[in-house]
Amino acid sequence: MGVRDDVAQLLAGAGYEPSAADWEYYEEIRARLEHANQTMNLTRLTEPMDFYRKHVLDSVLPFLNVTALAKLAPHGVLCADIGSGCGFPGLAVRRLFPHWEIALIEKTIKKAAFLEDTVGGMQLERTYVVPLEARAAPSAAKVMRRGCKVVLARAVGRIAVVTEMARQLVSKDGMVVHYKGGTIAEDEWSEGRKAASKAGQMLVRPKKYALPPDAERSVVLARKRTAADRKNHHTSKP
Repeated sequence: MGVRDDVAQLLAGAGYEPSAADWEYYEEIRARLEHANQTMNLTRLTEPMDFYRKHVLDSVLPFLNVTALAKLAPHGVLCADIGSGCGFPGLAVRRLFPHWEIALIEKTIKKAAFLEDTVGGMQLERTYVVPLEARAAPSAAKVMRRGCKVVLARAVGRIAVVTEMARQLVSKDGMVVHYKGGTIAEDEWSEGRKAASKAGQMLVRPKKYALPPDAERSVVLARKRTAADRKNHHTSKP
């Protein structure tokens, strides 16, 4: 069994079976990362198993495991990826929802340049690179002004920090997707609840899932607080 077969088996075991077009898409991104890494340090995760496990699979798993994400509309969604880095989770989510608009927000110049080159070189439609801090994006980038239905944050910071970063990005009916490790510390959860409440949001109980072969992840959704939520004034603990 070759490396490609090993990777495919890993992905299938987690419930993700890329099509031939998906493989071609991801392999081009991986090749571009390997080439860019010759002159700049973007990521260590370019070997096939590392790339597909820690970039691709880690990005798509919440959308395979959380009903509220899996049932999102296939069209008419603007999705922002805060601190996109080398393009994940945004570029993977783009593949799951090819008709969404994806905004890759990255303030680091070399990373934003890589994203620009990748988006342009691969002719990715409805995909934008925003070379700014997340807080500055709504006022400086026209595409961001209408608000995002989905805001992604993976390896960006604590829940409270991301909540403040995303505050002006998320639309009234939108949600923030916090990618987290298997366990969320009580102090981070408590701090995050307070920040979310201040921003008019509520946190949904973390959803845990496995990242094969031996890791655990969780995702926390934050959505705008409704009148019913304000009446109940309740959020769950992790």
